[in-house]
Amino acid sequence: MNFESVLAGLPDAVIAVDGALHVVFWNAAAEELTGRSARRAQGRVLKEILPTGSSLVRRLTETLATGEHRSEADGVLETVDSRTVPVSIVTAPLFARDGTVEAAVGVVRDVSRIRQLEDEVRRGETLAAAGRMAVGVAHEIRNPLGAIRGAVQLLARELGDDPRWREYTDVLTRKWIASTGSSNRCSTWAGRCSSAARR
Repeated sequence: MNFESVLAGLPDAVIAVDGALHVVFWNAAAEELTGRSARRAQGRVLKEILPTGSSLVRRLTETLATGEHRSEADGVLETVDSRTVPVSIVTAPLFARDGTVEAAVGVVRDVSRIRQLEDEVRRGETLAAAGRMAVGVAHEIRNPLGAIRGAVQLLARELGDDPRWREYTDVLTRKWIASTGSSNRCSTWAGRCSSAARR
């Protein structure tokens, strides 16, 4: 079995470097993720291709120095067009027959879609919480409004048709209607938040 062709066809970027950080393998997924071709990457020092402080350069350097695996779930990779892509990185040492670290390989996975989905879930949770709060506020407004409405109606009956008092009860009734409209708008907004959160 030709392992190089297997690695070349993986959906994750696979980048291997020798002990001096020269690129010895750069698969098609690495080309796609970084925007850099294998032809231009192979043989060059990784620090010439990617920024020295990049997650991948740091992890591969550590693996070469210690002979230990490294991983980073929240790494970033800078592309040719200066975009930063969220990635997860796992590195592993490759040993020579005498047990010394001869090279290291890094597997880099683009996690931008996962981060996007996580953001959408957080946004939905925020909207759902806002919707629940709006429902509670609408409920808290409606309860006293119902009592006020009943009191105004009783007051209007007690005062009768005297125009002096009718003017006041009419103003109170209009204000109650306006407040009820605000409460209904709050309920409508809560429903929209809940609907948006389910999307």
